[in-house]
Amino acid sequence: MRNFIALAALMLTVLSISWEQETPGNGVKFEVISVRFQTPEEWAYENQDCIGCSDLMVRVRLTAGPNGIRYYKWDSGKQPATYAIDCTGPITRWRTGMAEKDFPTSSPGIKKLLSGSEGKWEALKPNSFIEWNEVDSTTNSGKIHGFTLFIKDGMKGDQKEQEIRSTTYQVPTPKK
Repeated sequence: MRNFIALAALMLTVLSISWEQETPGNGVKFEVISVRFQTPEEWAYENQDCIGCSDLMVRVRLTAGPNGIRYYKWDSGKQPATYAIDCTGPITRWRTGMAEKDFPTSSPGIKKLLSGSEGKWEALKPNSFIEWNEVDSTTNSGKIHGFTLFIKDGMKGDQKEQEIRSTTYQVPTPKK
């Protein structure tokens, strides 16, 4: 029985790693560029409604391949709508909701991404990119985090959406 449990855990780890490294195969990249502590001004802006919720700025980049892509975003604004994910163990969890124990182990999907609001698809021209900041918190120190977003391959409107993952990063220890 112990061998079966060990083998199952190993298989889940391998499947998780494979999925994380999976790319659309068309030159699209979704990468974490940097992780840094927020400036006092950023902290004040990001924590207006939630004291101490975030203290990290995570810079991410979405790069289109030679055919271009479309990404899903809020109706207003330019940056893609994302899910934050926790990749710390063999099972990836989508960081939605309040309690970590309730984080789902499969994607909530595109329909829940904007909490019931309607988004829209934005074109990203061939071989171009968009960069933006996401936030995180050192209360998750030591965990492995990343993001997902939804794209459609190419510039035409008839393709099915695909959820892709960013590269991951380890959440740093709080500043003293």
